[in-house]
Amino acid sequence: MARTGKIARLPFSVREELNARLRDNENGQTVLAWLNALPICQERINAADGWKGEPVSDANLSLWRAEGGGYQEWLRGAAKCEFVSKLSQSLADMSAAGGNRMARNSLPTVIGELHRVLEEGQNVSFDDAGKPVLTGLGVDKLGKTFALLATAEQTDDKLAQNDRKLALEEAHKDMDLRRLVLDEKKFNHARVKSFAEWSQDEQAKDIATSDMPNDAKLEALGLHLFGEAW
Repeated sequence: MARTGKIARLPFSVREELNARLRDNENGQTVLAWLNALPICQERINAADGWKGEPVSDANLSLWRAEGGGYQEWLRGAAKCEFVSKLSQSLADMSAAGGNRMARNSLPTVIGELHRVLEEGQNVSFDDAGKPVLTGLGVDKLGKTFALLATAEQTDDKLAQNDRKLALEEAHKDMDLRRLVLDEKKFNHARVKSFAEWSQDEQAKDIATSDMPNDAKLEALGLHLFGEAW
């Protein structure tokens, strides 16, 4: 139900300042003196179709502060906003602790808490022109929040896929390295076997012990041992 009292019809910025002063336990008479001295209140006090010379009174302020009044509604809205702000910070902290990733198992808890905060629905307030508007944490903001959570989950999936890809690439590199080591061992064994065989070759011995220059020896040994493949 829309509020129609003097304070409820004041501009949004004025009501915000008033509520903040009440929250900070400012004296009621001090609050009234400040409020009634504002140009907007002076204008309405003096207007023929306004408050007809009557300023905001103790009774008006008491009704505004009472349970079910605008101030209590403002406190509830502020508590919701503070909760969501703290929740967002907690999510940011969790994400940072996890290497800037959103833990998948935290999403159900987050969504459940947001549902709890939003179950009271939207509130009716007034803009600076005095027109009623819906305020609070509404369905549109809930949708945006869920979209952000879904994006975070998708990002987590992509990061997990990248991790698996990198792990697989590292495994392949390790396998390639092992294969190279094994190939080198096989090659060395083959060299030793070949050397043992060549050492029994009389013609190879003669070439190796000849007076030919080293380059000529290598060429002659290559042709003798490998033939046209040399």
